Amino acid sequence: MQNTIITILMIASIIVLLLIFYQDWKFRAVSWILFPLIILVFLIEGIVLKPILPYLLNSSIGLLLVVIELSILFLVFKTNNSLRSGKDFFDRVIGWGDIIIILSLCFALSPLNLVLFLTITSILALVIFLPFSLKIPNKKVRIPLAGIISLMYIGLVIPLRMFTCFDPLNDVWIENTVMNNINSTFHGIH
Repeated sequence: MQNTIITILMIASIIVLLLIFYQDWKFRAVSWILFPLIILVFLIEGIVLKPILPYLLNSSIGLLLVVIELSILFLVFKTNNSLRSGKDFFDRVIGWGDIIIILSLCFALSPLNLVLFLTITSILALVIFLPFSLKIPNKKVRIPLAGIISLMYIGLVIPLRMFTCFDPLNDVWIENTVMNNINSTFHGIH
């Protein structure tokens, strides 16, 4: 029964994320109803898969990390006098859809997986769109970040979940990898 629910939720997340990708890529805007839908799907999936208190704690830590990241980004742009107001931040730097999709990932990924995923996705977005901004120097290039994040989740996280034992709500694989590297480094020194 649990596997059936998870499969249905995974299919639902793929559909909603594909719609977010398509709308953001084509229109640079996303229908608002898709964001509560994806948050709801991620939330139900997390509650089905994990004990509720640890899941909500991890989600809260993720939300805190995102708020800190966005606050730092805001301060960087504010200190460079690039922004006249907080509204400029959402109009010129990052869109509301981008923020909401990032916040929704707090319910789909553990804190370390969230940081790693957002880092990879941000680098990919820059690599894809930097050439466009160099070709058109006087025109503002709007990066469809919400769409790229959605597509990366579909292309990276979902296949890892389906074909490996990867658990996006668990940081153990990162902790084990780091500890194994530290142990092998110190054991190699005599």
